[in-house]
Amino acid sequence: MFEKINEVLCDVFDIEAGQVTPTTTKGDLEEWDSMKQLELITALEQKFSVKLTMDEMISIDSVPKIIEALEKRIK
Repeated sequence: MFEKINEVLCDVFDIEAGQVTPTTTKGDLEEWDSMKQLELITALEQKFSVKLTMDEMISIDSVPKIIEALEKRIK
């Protein structure tokens, strides 16, 4: 799952794959601002064919939290 999330993050934030690790947080990427957060949510929902709740959208601020939210939705 991390590989797919990495692809999404790199695409949304226009960064290299090496900049993302399984522990990357919003604070690690200066590109991760409120506008990019919206793009990230949309891209994750499309990539994984899920619909995140508002609470999940707000809480997603790191790779671990992205994985946690997606694991709840992917069966």
